[in-house]
Amino acid sequence: MPNVERHRGFTLLELILVISILAIVAALGRDFYYNYQQGAALDGAAKELVVNLRSARDRAMNGEQDRSWGIRLVNGANDYYEMISTSGVSTSTVATTSLPVGVFFAQPGAGANLEVVFSKIGGTTTATAILLTSSIGSSTVNVNGSGNIY
Repeated sequence: MPNVERHRGFTLLELILVISILAIVAALGRDFYYNYQQGAALDGAAKELVVNLRSARDRAMNGEQDRSWGIRLVNGANDYYEMISTSGVSTSTVATTSLPVGVFFAQPGAGANLEVVFSKIGGTTTATAILLTSSIGSSTVNVNGSGNIY
């Protein structure tokens, strides 16, 4: 019987098939990762806004600097919000926070500003809903008249 040599290795067809499968899995994984990243940015922005609203309310209820405290939401080319303190005559910006890339204010509308100001000692405000949006969804932060934030 003749001696037949067997070569070990992969055929070109097997290599192309494996590379094609890997490319499909990588493309799907990229989309899932992008959606996860956008969702995390949206959730993080909403949670940070709630923390800052609560901080402003707490400062107002404590009567810090004998002023009312709040948040000014600015919907412009780059959406951001500012923590403000006001005496009724003058308003000071204490801190500015930009929204993450891909996260925008839907409420207040484009080009509009919205101020949520908590009264001294009582912490009350005008009820409002703040809507954050991204390419994959939206998140609403509600503030009721008694100053509760959820």
